[in-house]
Order: sequence, then C-alpha cells, then structure tokens
Amino acid sequence: MNTTFKHYDFGRLKDLALAMVFLTRVPWPWPLDAGRPIGRAAWGFPVIGIAIGLLAALVWVLADHLGLPSWVAATLAVASLVAVSGALHEDGLADCADGLGSGKRGEAAIAIMRDSRLGTHGVVALVLFLLLRVAALSAWPVTIEAILGLAAVHAGSRAVMLLPALLTPPAAVSGLAVASDFRRNEIQTALVLAAFIAIAALPLAGFLLWAIIAVAAVFLLTHLAKRQIGGYTGDVMGASQQVTEMIGFVVLSGFLNAG
Repeated sequence: MNTTFKHYDFGRLKDLALAMVFLTRVPWPWPLDAGRPIGRAAWGFPVIGIAIGLLAALVWVLADHLGLPSWVAATLAVASLVAVSGALHEDGLADCADGLGSGKRGEAAIAIMRDSRLGTHGVVALVLFLLLRVAALSAWPVTIEAILGLAAVHAGSRAVMLLPALLTPPAAVSGLAVASDFRRNEIQTALVLAAFIAIAALPLAGFLLWAIIAVAAVFLLTHLAKRQIGGYTGDVMGASQQVTEMIGFVVLSGFLNAG
C-alpha cells in the first residue's frame, strides 16, 4: 500500500490545482507542472466553479445575516466573485465587446482586444453585466436552494466558457487559446460534469431554461467571433463565462424568488 501511494502521481489533484491557479487569484504554495497546458485540466473547471460560487454564497449569507439590504448583500457577493478571479472574465468581456463591437475584422479586431485600454463598448458591457448580476441576485431569497444555485451557476459557467474551443479553432497563431491546448475529451467531461451538478442543485425547469439560453448565446458569440476574427481567443472564453453567469442569475431569479 505504501509503495502504491508513493508512486501515485496525483494527476487529477494537480489538474485541479492548475485550474484553480488559472481561474482564481488564490495562491498555491507548492510547485505546479509548468509544462502541462491548462487545457489538460479543463475537466476540473466546474469543480473550481463550485468553490467560487460557495465563496460568493458565504459573503452573501454573512451580509444578509448582518441585516444589510438585499442589494448591498448582492453587490458584496458579486464583488467577491470579481476579487477571487482577479476580474479575469470581466476583462475578457470588456476586451471582447471592444474588439467585436468595433466592426473591424481579423488582426485589426484582435489588436483592439489585446489593447489594455478600455473602450466604450467594453465599459457599457461591464456596467450592464454588473448591474444585471447584482439586480438579479438581490431578488434571490437567501436559502439553501439559492446557495446551491450559486455553486451550480459558477460550475456551469466555467464549463460553458470552454464551448468556443469546442466549436471553432483559435483565432491567432499565439496567445492563450493556442498555448492552452484545449481538447475535445476534456471539454466534454467538463460540460457533462457541470450538467450533473446543475441538475442536482437546481429546479429542472430552471436548469433547462438557463442551459438553452446560455448555450444559444455562447454559440452566437462564438459564431460572431469566427466571422470577425477567425475563431476564439481567451477573451471570447471570458466573455462566454460572463454571459452564462449573467443569464443564470437572471433566469434563476424567477425560479428561486420565494416572493
């Protein structure tokens, strides 16, 4: 038994650590496999999403317990989501909005997406998505069902963000999309795992409505990216996560709201 334990490489646990470092700003104290591309750990994205959702739920419940207004509690919960991810996905949303919203194509649009400066389309997208997430979450009742809902939404959004890599090739010859080496099997595993989590945690009708709308929206976003820049980028994936999360918050507000 000791020999088996000694030679076990903890591959799946290493994948989860790699996914956590990629998706969050939570420090990891031990060395990672620097040569392993993040795409090999994509199956674990929904697992990290659960942890992110539960962290937001903790902030939300504590704020509610302190008697803060529902919109303040929701704002603090969304702020915790932004903080734990280092605004990674929000940055992708803004860059994607600027690049695809510019009307330019090819390298010209990609250059806009890589520009660190924020344009009008990016500002509008960020403001609208933040407002929608806060407004929708403030309508949720603070219940165990809602806490599970937060975990499920974040598991699902971290899986659906992989869809562009399943549907279209990378848009550029370098960058995150190319270096990540996303593979079909890992993406499909993440999607199936997220679906099981959501089915277990959410009302079936709410899950189905969210899944249909979110997948359709990400499919359209991916189609637009392929038409304008030739494929997907890391920003397109980040925008897909934000679209899926926002839709989940809005859709579930109608199913979880006890009032």
